[in-house]
Amino acid sequence: MFNYKKIMCCALSSATIVGLGTVPSNAINENIDLQGNNRFETANKIALNYFKSPENIILVNSDAISDALSVAPYAKKLNAPVLLSKSDDLDKKTKETLERNIGKIKSKKYSFNRW
Repeated sequence: MFNYKKIMCCALSSATIVGLGTVPSNAINENIDLQGNNRFETANKIALNYFKSPENIILVNSDAISDALSVAPYAKKLNAPVLLSKSDDLDKKTKETLERNIGKIKSKKYSFNRW
């Protein structure tokens, strides 16, 4: 009986020690700075880092931030970045991001939908 308890104690201790080991991951070591000086730059950095060649881009009025939040599930479905724009003016960085991506998809059919 004593040997059984001793063996079980050693086995459980070994399993616990082995289970506490670390698993290396490349994702942990990868630090990407997505912070911009404003909301427009942050949205553009996200678009450029996570959407290399999107087929769709969603442009949202930055004054109605609730629209940007509500369009997120639709953007996920389309695998499209969400870029911000002022209601009366297109931000310089947003325009550059749009032009960069439109150049990649100009041979494909795309449409402009205004909600």
